[in-house]
Formats: sequence, structure tokens, C-alpha cells
Amino acid sequence: MLSTREAPGLFKAVIWGLSVDGEVTLSDSWQLMPFASLPDSYMKGRILERAKEIADKAAWLSHTHFNTPQVVLVREAPRFPYISTDGAAYTQISKFEGEARDYCTFVEATLIGHPLAVGCFFEYTDQELDLQNWQNTITWLLPEIHPYVSTSTVKSGQAIRDDLSKYFSLPSEMRSDLLRSMSRFTLSQCRHSMVDRILDLTLAFEIAVSGGGEMAPPSWKVSVRAAQLIGGTLPARQSNRSKINELYKLRNRATHGGTLKHADALKQWNLVNECTAIFQALMQSFLLLGSKPDWNKLELEPRADT
Repeated sequence: MLSTREAPGLFKAVIWGLSVDGEVTLSDSWQLMPFASLPDSYMKGRILERAKEIADKAAWLSHTHFNTPQVVLVREAPRFPYISTDGAAYTQISKFEGEARDYCTFVEATLIGHPLAVGCFFEYTDQELDLQNWQNTITWLLPEIHPYVSTSTVKSGQAIRDDLSKYFSLPSEMRSDLLRSMSRFTLSQCRHSMVDRILDLTLAFEIAVSGGGEMAPPSWKVSVRAAQLIGGTLPARQSNRSKINELYKLRNRATHGGTLKHADALKQWNLVNECTAIFQALMQSFLLLGSKPDWNKLELEPRADT
């Protein structure tokens, strides 16, 4: 044991808010599987011991109050540092955490439309090497505003894999911009104030579609480009454009000295939810397109379904 410098291990990111129909390989190193399929280990036991049914059936309320998770992301580390002095283990863990966070952000924004709570840890494959496993803890990968995860949305593992494959086929700069947009979208879903939700959601749209092209007001660019890229019949595109415009009216009112009327709270809530669905459709449209849009062309051309 004292001569061991490297050993195989597994980085595990437990997810609250998502459920899958079976195990699926997402890449050469990452697998997504039901939490129940995870082999027994010290850390799995700790999570199960702490999990309890929440009164409103929510999946996750806080890092001390959560239900039994349904899904786990597993990352193989065939040569993980065991005895070393250069901090290599922490460097790899940080890399794994970033990758897991990006995977979850993608799923949140493109497939389920609500935030996830993620807690991760590392375990060596040979559990006898974990002499101090009682000191192992969960590292939480949470948005800036901690989420309330009300439910576990069921999705096909194959659908997640297919969408990720399309995403990784996009140009790297485009992936980076879309991921920043998705991160802002996730933050909008965690906000408690309606004004803050609206501000983050409009910013998510702007990051995704406002670059390049002619100088024009952000509301015009976002509403026209989003409606055109999503496509559909003319009435469908007009409806999407109108809803995004209404969202921007609320945003402008809130940022230019006005206030949102409490009497219109239900109407505002419905509009934000509708625009949330439009954002998800927009992300799917980017994946289907497979390349960076030519905005000057897209703004003017008729869509297939007119």
C-alpha cells in the first residue's frame, strides 16, 4: 500500500431532480445511471442514511434536507493519484467537478427546464485503499442561488446522450457561448424574485442570439432571431416573438424605475413559464442546426413551415 502511487477510482456526482430509464454511456469516461444501480459503498450509505421523505415530496431543499436521489454521473479515473506531493489529485478532482457541472447545466437548460442539485465525491475502486473513508464528504455543485428542486423529471438516457453528441459536434466557441447562456437560464430558475427571474432569463436569451448582425435593440434581435430559429408556422413564430417581446417589456419596466404590478403576478408567472419553454426550444434548435447561424440571412428568410 505504501508503494502505491496511482490507483483506479471513480468520481461520482449524485443528482437530485433527474431520473433516467437505465444506464447510458455519455462519453468515453462518463456514465449516467440510476442511483439504485450504484454498487454499495461508504458514501452511498451515508447519502441513504441522511435522505428522508420531504413533506411536499420535493427532491432537494438544502444540503442537509433532501430525498433519495435518482441518478448519478460516474467518471472513471483509471490512474488517480494515491500517494503524491504535487496536488495532482486536487487538480483532477477540480477538472471532474467542472465537467459534471457542465453536463448538468446542459440537461437543465435543454431537456428538463428546472435546476438540479448535485453532490459529488471520489472513491477508490479498491475500498481497502480508503483508510480514512470516514472523512470523505460531499462537495456540492450548486448555482449561486441555491435551488429548490421540487421533483425528479424522468428523461430517456438515450435522448440525453443524443443531445450531448449534437452539442459536442458544435464549434467550441459556440459551445462556450451556449453554455454561458444555459448557466444564466439555470440561475433564472433558482431566483425567488420575479424581477430577478426575468432579468436572468432575458440575459440568457441575449447571450445565445444577440451576437453579430446589424445594430438593433436587444428585444428585437432576441424575439425575431429566437422565433425564426425555432421556426414553425407563421402564427407559431408570431406567438413566440410576441411572448419574448412581452418579457422584455417587463424587463425594461423593472430596470428603468418602474415596478411590476402585484395584481398581474399570475400573468407574469405564466409568461415567464412560457418563455422558459421557448428558451428550451431555442436550445434544441441550435442542436438541430449543428452550426453557428447566419443571423443576417435567418432574420429575413421564410421558414419551412409558413
